[in-house]
Amino acid sequence: MQDFNAISIFQSVVEQGSFSRAAEKLGITTSAVSRRISSLEQHLGVRLLRRTTRSLSLTESGQRYLEYATQAQQAVIDAENAAREKKDVASGTLRLSAPVNLGRGKLAELIPLFMQANPLVSFHISLSDVFTKINPDDFDLVLTTAQPPSGSFHAVKLYSVKGCIVCSQDYLDKHGTPASPEALQSHNCLLPSFYEIYDDWIFTKEDKEIKVKVNGNYFCNNPVAVQTAAREGLGIACLSANQVNEDIAACKLIQLFGDYRMPDRSLRIYYSEKHFVPAKVRVFVDFLVDNLGKESTAFSDT
Repeated sequence: MQDFNAISIFQSVVEQGSFSRAAEKLGITTSAVSRRISSLEQHLGVRLLRRTTRSLSLTESGQRYLEYATQAQQAVIDAENAAREKKDVASGTLRLSAPVNLGRGKLAELIPLFMQANPLVSFHISLSDVFTKINPDDFDLVLTTAQPPSGSFHAVKLYSVKGCIVCSQDYLDKHGTPASPEALQSHNCLLPSFYEIYDDWIFTKEDKEIKVKVNGNYFCNNPVAVQTAAREGLGIACLSANQVNEDIAACKLIQLFGDYRMPDRSLRIYYSEKHFVPAKVRVFVDFLVDNLGKESTAFSDT
């Protein structure tokens, strides 16, 4: 059996794209890297890398070996983590990404309660606008209504979020009230919107779906800014209902097309799909399910 050092060297060569850069990163000589790769190939009896004077690429065998070697290395890391950590004791830094509105609202109220109950956990929180794409690999947990990230992730649904079309009375007085969703094409629509495809607004009535391509002169990647622009009479916005409910109740915004249904989006928690899930992740997911979730499934005891 080949030692794990050779696997790490092989992975570094692939990541860096050259023997010399891998050697520099690892703090060893280029000739040492070359010898370890040659020894690994001799041990396996296959060629792992195609080498030319200008490029380096994986063979088919190399690609398969890299996939399984990476899984094996992760399994060792998981085993070490599991050995160090008591099953139900949450500890360490939890890296969390969440939408701005949720982060400065309900989540800001809940996290101190969680930290009081779990004093060994610290938080590193990044709040991002719902329209902003993030890299889930940078976090232990991601709360978002966006589409599932690429890669292997567990997902826990917390609740559904409804969309709502709104504008100010001032806008309607100046530009008229659109009689149907199709009429939005001749109105100024504020973007982005509640939807993943931000300028495709979808409506359903009596099982008939209507998709309207909208446009406008205002684009800002912050939903609060879009809401403010709508209040100021700049145009018509499509935002989450829970964001605009208070403005509608206070008559600062008018809801349009209340007799149409709009597709829901779901707030989900995403976390990496690993054999070993740290207690800090498991315990916090269960905490969010208990305090935010309406349609979610938490971790089981098994």
